[in-house]
Amino acid sequence: MKYASLLSMSMLAVALTPSVASADGGARFEAYAVPAYHGPRHAPDFTGPGRRYWSFRTSIRLGFAQGRMFAGHYVLFGTGCGAGCVSVTFGDLLNGHIYDFPLGGEENYKLDFNVVPNSRLVKAHWEIIGEK
Repeated sequence: MKYASLLSMSMLAVALTPSVASADGGARFEAYAVPAYHGPRHAPDFTGPGRRYWSFRTSIRLGFAQGRMFAGHYVLFGTGCGAGCVSVTFGDLLNGHIYDFPLGGEENYKLDFNVVPNSRLVKAHWEIIGEK
């Protein structure tokens, strides 16, 4: 969805680091500080644009409940295929909106990310297949 991609890239500072690059991504979480949310976690909203996520509702509900918080009030979580590919989703804990993360799948093999609740920075790490 165009809207989700534009929103995700405009609100996040993403440090992209394939395994051949620096492990820390060169960016500091403190440089992208925001206040952390401490209220209740809203359930995911599967109506409207969220309807497209209905078939993944179990993993998304679990992600909203247990995912890693970042950017103040967002939660980030991934679902693996079992062979190293990870589909990453994030949600807004204030209203339940669900978004696709701009990285994941087979293009970003063994994707992992580092986040902290009070920063918009997401440090993403993955392996590049076929390169040494």
